[in-house]
Amino acid sequence: MNKPMFGIDFGTTNTRIAFYDGETVELVKIRNPDSGVDVANIPTQAGFDEKNGNWHFGFDAEGFKQPKDSMKWMLLRDYPVEEISGTESKELVTLFFHHLKAVVAEARADEYEGQELSHAVLSIPVTFSLEERRALCESVEAAGIVVEQIYYEPVSALYAALRENFRQMPIDENLSGRIAVFDWGGGTLDIAIATIRNGFLYILKRDTLLRGGKDFDQIIVEKAMQDLKSKYNRHLDSYIETAYHQKAADLKKTAERIKISLQNRDNFALNYPRFIPKGAVNPPVEEDINLNFPVLKENLRNWIGKDIEQGIELLKECICQTGIPLDDIGLATRCIILAGGTSNLSLIEERLLEEFGTLKFGPLEKIERVPPIETYSSEPRRFFSSDKFGREDDASVATAVGNALLAADGGIPTFTCDIGLIVLSPTGQPYPKRIFQEGSPLPIDKPIIRQLPIINRGQEVISIQIYFQSIGYIKGEFEIHVDVKEHTVEISFHVDRYRILRVSGTGKNYPKRTQQSQDAIMDFPIAFRLPEKLKT
Repeated sequence: MNKPMFGIDFGTTNTRIAFYDGETVELVKIRNPDSGVDVANIPTQAGFDEKNGNWHFGFDAEGFKQPKDSMKWMLLRDYPVEEISGTESKELVTLFFHHLKAVVAEARADEYEGQELSHAVLSIPVTFSLEERRALCESVEAAGIVVEQIYYEPVSALYAALRENFRQMPIDENLSGRIAVFDWGGGTLDIAIATIRNGFLYILKRDTLLRGGKDFDQIIVEKAMQDLKSKYNRHLDSYIETAYHQKAADLKKTAERIKISLQNRDNFALNYPRFIPKGAVNPPVEEDINLNFPVLKENLRNWIGKDIEQGIELLKECICQTGIPLDDIGLATRCIILAGGTSNLSLIEERLLEEFGTLKFGPLEKIERVPPIETYSSEPRRFFSSDKFGREDDASVATAVGNALLAADGGIPTFTCDIGLIVLSPTGQPYPKRIFQEGSPLPIDKPIIRQLPIINRGQEVISIQIYFQSIGYIKGEFEIHVDVKEHTVEISFHVDRYRILRVSGTGKNYPKRTQQSQDAIMDFPIAFRLPEKLKT
């Protein structure tokens, strides 16, 4: 792409924007009204002012009525927003990206002075459906931001790590072994297992755990509510539940701050003065009910320990599914890259270190051109030095930075296998036709048309299968209803800019008497051609 580019990480809890001008990366920062410090985390939250009928976003949403779920996860659902204002979910996401445009305009630094947020690269969780992917891109473009490219979040984080750690030395075009990405954000843990072969970055396996930082925040709040109920012998349960629902957004925000603070201290308290005013209880109580719940680091470890274990088991399972025996994981996995804000939790760091030991986070042997990682907690672990991006950003900014770098560096997405079609004949003698070759770049918005003869004339229904050759399975199938005299079908392959493959067909000679096939819409595996600056 070789032009200045914004990369946006639309997160569950926080959104981050990076700008790359071809030489340096800068994070777009916004003033945190509570601390007075400029931060890269833009809260992914919306608040509705019921008096004026207006939506507020980011830090400005504090104090207003907020949807139950994060905007990121309700793209295809209307009910959380309709309960508040009747605003459709896609429209709300569009309004949020209008807010991001305003943030960029107001926070312009010298590095991106004059650069309007009109083009950007996005990233998505590995579990996003094709419908969610399209809904996100359409919502962003409705805000006047052209989606130049879209990547999976762990892929972007991986590329950011490669560029930051290895920018002073080339990367072997045939690096053996596996690179694992452990991308734990606010909503999910996304895992990607990759390797480098013939100058291409291949994603061999990706999977997700539907648990994230917001779930950890919710656990803290629930424990606090249980403690408060027990203090009052449960006769105030209904009042506590009412207060909880009224103050849920504030409580979760406070829990998030506690979770972060416990990285540097052993205990912290969840305080909420006048959680239930004395006049709100019938019969009235003598004094206001204050919430004061101590949270110990060791308690948090116990509360989220099961989630951490599930994440580690999923990581090992993904590595094994790329052909690595369980006993060889330590030797075959060259490094584990952390990304996402939740990955910053020291509890997660400690458990990963305990599980993988010095094989992963001590000196890396037999890898030329790769600098050794001395300890897991050393600076390379975070991939971004604190003096450059700020301590509170560290691993959480990897995805936004990777989005901008991938696009600006020319990290071209390519097919990882031959993709073609098979025309099925009534005699059971299919014949294949290759359309895309492994290693060829994606022809974004450049439809490819192929004409195929019908082997057995006189048939009224032609069955077409789409195959992914190197993977060895049929991905999709559709039928074309043609005129009995038809002897040629015309098949269209179209990869749109959202990286969705659409395949359709019709009769060539008698199109007016042909029923156009219903599109076969599918995802497909891709690799990335590494830019020359990163190669040996």
